[in-house]
Amino acid sequence: MMAGKKLYRDGTLALGARLQATVQNDVPVEGAELSCAYCHRYSGLGTSEGSNVAPALTAASLFQPRKRVLRQAFRSKAGRGKERPAYSDESLAVAIRSGVDPSGRVLDLLMPRYDIDDEGMASLIAYLKTLSAEDAPGVTSSTLHIATIVTEGVSDEDRRAMLDVLEGYVEVKNVETRNEVENARFAPFYRELPYQAYRKWKLHVWELSGSSESWGAQLHEHYARQPVFGVVNGIAAGSWIPIHEFCVRAEVPCLFPHTDLPVTSRQDFYALYLSRGLDLEARALARYLQQSDVSQDARIVQIWERGGDGETPARVLREVLESAGGASVEDRVVPAGGDLKDAELRSILEGGHSSVLVLWLPKPDLDELARLAGESKELNHVFLSSSLSGHKVDVPTGLSRHVYLVHPFDVPRNEPRTLVRLNNWLDSRGIERRDPRIQADAYFAVVFLARAMKHMKQNFSREYLIEVLEHAVDNATFASVYPRVSLGPGQRFASKGSYILGLSSGADPEWEPIGDWIIP
Repeated sequence: MMAGKKLYRDGTLALGARLQATVQNDVPVEGAELSCAYCHRYSGLGTSEGSNVAPALTAASLFQPRKRVLRQAFRSKAGRGKERPAYSDESLAVAIRSGVDPSGRVLDLLMPRYDIDDEGMASLIAYLKTLSAEDAPGVTSSTLHIATIVTEGVSDEDRRAMLDVLEGYVEVKNVETRNEVENARFAPFYRELPYQAYRKWKLHVWELSGSSESWGAQLHEHYARQPVFGVVNGIAAGSWIPIHEFCVRAEVPCLFPHTDLPVTSRQDFYALYLSRGLDLEARALARYLQQSDVSQDARIVQIWERGGDGETPARVLREVLESAGGASVEDRVVPAGGDLKDAELRSILEGGHSSVLVLWLPKPDLDELARLAGESKELNHVFLSSSLSGHKVDVPTGLSRHVYLVHPFDVPRNEPRTLVRLNNWLDSRGIERRDPRIQADAYFAVVFLARAMKHMKQNFSREYLIEVLEHAVDNATFASVYPRVSLGPGQRFASKGSYILGLSSGADPEWEPIGDWIIP
């Protein structure tokens, strides 16, 4: 079964050989683009592009006769396929190799004709018989089980900010579901289409304690007690990596967690994020430094806390700048809980070169830096992380023309407009306004889960959930705290850029973009 799954998803045969085929009658091709999932998707429920339709390959689609249903044909082109008998193992093998269906009809030339031996074909057909054949774990006839995750080290205030939104939304969603159940008793439309997706939602809060190395085992214990259809939002103290890895292994969707440290080294299918977080900040800053004259002949020094979140962006910034043959980057590491006073600032500012400081620190105290900057003419730019420092960081007057903010969110002056929908909903539910970004991320995650579930109808496939979300996010009327969000097949980060902000002049300075939105 695993061999068939790998062949379907990755286009890889036994012993790692690459799948080979011909297209358009005689054009030889090979590689991952030939995988079944490339067109028919992980779920097997198919897709379309323009006038081209890749039909469903699920067990229910292949191994039952296809009859034309006028109502379905009216609703979508995918429902207008011609009638054919059910596939058998033998006729399906013929279709895959030769492009001829059980009725003798030649399939579209876009469908590759595959060169697969008998062993590989048997494993592929065995996997197709399981594809979306049953509802995913975590779904019953009446209930959809979902989970959110909170780790040790998250403050009670932040925990409450997230859970107030998730629990409040689930409560409202379940009331609406009861209404749809009543509607279905009288209206055929509700019975035949949307109602099939309605379930009561049950939100499980998975609490993780101890070191992050133990989180994977704890998650497996939670999942064994009650499987869930997906993990929605969530918040962790530190890296999201252990949670990401659990979701990938268990093939559980991980939807838009609140984290500045997502997995960025690979784009696994089951995880969707709002942003690349601190990795994105470092890459956007590197792009800004490379495209401006800021770093020319400058000494670039970045300061970060040992064992802190700033270690990741510091590594990324150094790697990007040095791999491009640009300026070298000097690191000053302060001990855990340390601050700028531990970074030997005077030695940096007395180096004889203009200095660019990058502070990957949580809410740094800038008073000492302001005093030394007044004594030195060597300090030109100080860059802070908005994710770590917040955009309400207190900047001393003497330092205001030197300080810049790497800000992967919407411009601060737009915040009232950006959050109006969230705040109206919070107020209508009597939910206290807390950390706006945490609450906005939670609201975004649960709203889009609900939107996707309604679209899925009776197809309770985790893979289909991800595929629906890849297309649904582009139509977002609420983008959390970001200026714009979008996804597409294979994309895993909804917001893709960052601003560099500087303080405006005047008696009441505000953070304003000093250039365009940077997409590194």
